[in-house]
Amino acid sequence: MMKYKIEDDEIEALKSYRGFNYEQINQLLTSNCETDIELLREGENNTFVTLSYDRENVIKNMESIKKLYSLIIKSYLNKDELSEFSFYRGTNVAEIARIKNEPYIDRMFSVVKNEEKAREKYASKWDSPVVINVKGNEQIPFIKPSDFFENEDHDEVIIVPFTQIKEIKDLSIGTSFETYSEVRKYEIYIERQKLEKLSETEKKGLYTYITNNVENINSYLVQCLAIDKRTEENRSNLKKLDQLLAKYNLGGTPESNFEDTTPRSQEDLEDITRISNEIENIKIAIGSDYDVRKTLVNSITTWKRNVILYLMSECDEISEALFSEQDNNIEEKVVKAEEPEEEESELEEKEEEIVSPSYKPDFTMAAVEETSEKEPEEEVKEEPKEEPKEEVQEELKEEEIEEEPVEEAKEEKIEEEQKESVSDETIVAAPIQRNDEDEFIAHSRQLVRDNEALVEKLEEDIKGLITKEQNHAKVAGNIGSTYSAINNGFEMKKAAEALHEQIKNIKLKVEALIEKNDEFSREKLRNINEINNQVTVLINYLNNPRCAIPGTDITRFDEMAIIEENALKRGIEIKIRDILAEAEIRKLNEDLEVLDSKPLFSRIIGIFSGSNKADDIAREQILVRKQAIRRKTSEKLLLARNYSIHNMVAKIRLFIRDNFEDETVEDTCEEIQELENELKRNFVINDTRVEEIVRKREGLDLPLDKNLSREEEKEIETFRFLRKYEYDMIDENNTEESYQDTLASEISRVIDYISSTNILK
Repeated sequence: MMKYKIEDDEIEALKSYRGFNYEQINQLLTSNCETDIELLREGENNTFVTLSYDRENVIKNMESIKKLYSLIIKSYLNKDELSEFSFYRGTNVAEIARIKNEPYIDRMFSVVKNEEKAREKYASKWDSPVVINVKGNEQIPFIKPSDFFENEDHDEVIIVPFTQIKEIKDLSIGTSFETYSEVRKYEIYIERQKLEKLSETEKKGLYTYITNNVENINSYLVQCLAIDKRTEENRSNLKKLDQLLAKYNLGGTPESNFEDTTPRSQEDLEDITRISNEIENIKIAIGSDYDVRKTLVNSITTWKRNVILYLMSECDEISEALFSEQDNNIEEKVVKAEEPEEEESELEEKEEEIVSPSYKPDFTMAAVEETSEKEPEEEVKEEPKEEPKEEVQEELKEEEIEEEPVEEAKEEKIEEEQKESVSDETIVAAPIQRNDEDEFIAHSRQLVRDNEALVEKLEEDIKGLITKEQNHAKVAGNIGSTYSAINNGFEMKKAAEALHEQIKNIKLKVEALIEKNDEFSREKLRNINEINNQVTVLINYLNNPRCAIPGTDITRFDEMAIIEENALKRGIEIKIRDILAEAEIRKLNEDLEVLDSKPLFSRIIGIFSGSNKADDIAREQILVRKQAIRRKTSEKLLLARNYSIHNMVAKIRLFIRDNFEDETVEDTCEEIQELENELKRNFVINDTRVEEIVRKREGLDLPLDKNLSREEEKEIETFRFLRKYEYDMIDENNTEESYQDTLASEISRVIDYISSTNILK
């Protein structure tokens, strides 16, 4: 087997990657710009984090990626033996959420051979640690840095980027509050890359776009970072103003323990107006910043996706060149080992001369584009010139007249052959004169074109679904909630691509039969048309929703998008529910400790004063609240439910307003305030609508009737608390069938139907 020489610049690229360029190289390979912003934020206080998208660095790092890729492929081809592998990676839950919804590994994937090392050295540094068992077959290239440098970790391995993700298995079970006593473990099965092919013209265009927009992207990232800082300050000020306004709305001074029935002073009213105006101005500023940031992020993401597309096409070219060189080398050895005599070689040359005139070259994408650009211009120029067309037709007629004797000789020969064939009782199809306006031929072509258009639309819809799932995963990762796509978009994509390939083959078959244009070919076309009609029906059926709603125009992909969004919102709802529930339980436990820790003397006095009975009532209501909270957290939330982000934000604000002075849950208030900020970054939230929900819930805290007994007062307070935070709203009948769309298997059945018809034979 041929051994490839590893070049010095490829070694230097690996050395650079192992040094300070680690983040910059990996960030060029991922389209999620939020990680870029986070790295820039860390870089302000950490000199080891370096990230810059200036023109020189981007060009240099793209070249490094290509050299690194070449190094990995060469090392792979230089191996004497190839086998399956099983490596480990220490990471966190956020990366798993991202990987679950990515079609491929979007970075140089660093792993180690030892599971314990992945757990202790890498996973342990994260808040939500995860160990991934990465498994792959012998077709996946990787390198060991220790093969090139001394003093390197002999266990470390770098897997080639763009490796396809085949399957992910969760081997861990979490608690109800999403905290884990042990490191979670996943298995990921990967398979060979599927790279993009682009023409030289397309690559040059992409390269120009990438390099010309580099400085803008750098500026956009800095602007996003500044907006995040400003938004954080604004939200902090908003929180303080909300708290101040809440004190005024209590109906008295913060220190007063009695009901204030006096009218507000003019000074208080002015303060309330001023605070309300400041709150409104801050909200407008936050909303404006949100819109600007969203536009900037979209521009950065588009640029990064084009960088990835360009690098994938370059890597494809490198891979194809190296693999084809390897194959050619093997073929040359085989030819030399079985070299024929001179006479045989001369015969082969003659055969090549005979074959070559009928050779039809493959059209590249650039050639197709060139043709598509030229043809309309030619049509525009030719349409008004009717007279020249007639002259051309006359010339063609003259040429046909000149060739008539030859055609007559051919026809005589054909008639003789037909007579002989009839005597042998064999039927030979006679050629039919071609007619460009033949409606039957036009209909045959249109059928297959319509089916191809339907499949392309199907692929586009699947692509849109995958994009939504990837965006949901990024949102869940930013918020820290759990989300796993309900529908396997990539499985659907593979099935649709296989169907598209079949339709293309049918199209080629139809064109070949049209080219022959004899009776047998036309009969075959009629059969194909019948099958194509049936295929049209089947493909159209694929777009019907599984749970059709009468009177609506919802499509199957609309339905899947709704389900996926519900899955995302359900995960956020569970996170907020569990955070608040854990904080409430903590507060109630502390209240119980206070009641149970009263000294003996106070208890004796309580017998006569009645305070012991009040303590018993309070203790009983604490237990009622704890039981209701536990029941709520154990409730299974269904997909078929309308989850409202506005309602979630309202619960967060209610909790903060009720508990911002409670030291027991001070950390929870900070955590959920940051969670609200993340929700605002990722969803469009109307503050007016949120405040309406808050006011409605706060309306439950109206003064109680003074004639109620102490026990009744406590019971009503508990009822209001449970209603306010929806702890009393529990769905007892929470069984639900698991929803997973069967589109991939239905597409496979269409493929099986086409195969069973033998249409391509």
